[in-house]
Amino acid sequence: AVRMYEIDLVRPEISSPRSVFDQIVEALGLPGLGIPAELLKDLPEVSERGGSRLTAAVHLDRDIIAVEPGSALDRNFGLAVDVGTTTLVMDLLDLDTGRTLDTEAALNSQVRRGADVVSRITYVHGDPGKAAELRDLLLGTLNEMIGRLLGRAGVRPESVHEAVIAGNTV
Repeated sequence: AVRMYEIDLVRPEISSPRSVFDQIVEALGLPGLGIPAELLKDLPEVSERGGSRLTAAVHLDRDIIAVEPGSALDRNFGLAVDVGTTTLVMDLLDLDTGRTLDTEAALNSQVRRGADVVSRITYVHGDPGKAAELRDLLLGTLNEMIGRLLGRAGVRPESVHEAVIAGNTV
């Protein structure tokens, strides 16, 4: 699960040169907190844009997965996706309340290469390029669905912090 934490920062001074990351760890009380290098690199700029406040999205109280300037406690969203043989269904969720905000459904574009799973397996058999084609068809439709869902809800893509996807393993 992803939790949002709002953190008030103190501007580093020569007498107290704590980094933004050190301040986040101290404020959250989560020793051993991880952060990807690209986020760590951006922390000073994000903290400058947020004045003395930033919001950190933390996954399972172990890893910072996003930081936003200022207060962003109300921007914690997720996607739940069901990849069916013929239909794709996607829910936009408020991760803080668990409430479904909107739902989008679409035809699984892989049906162009076979109406059922067995037909698709036969289609790709022995040709890795065809498997990539099926993947790209699916990803294209999922990205279109995400765009429509987020657009209707007025949610920025960077406010989506988690996705759960379920479907056949073949």
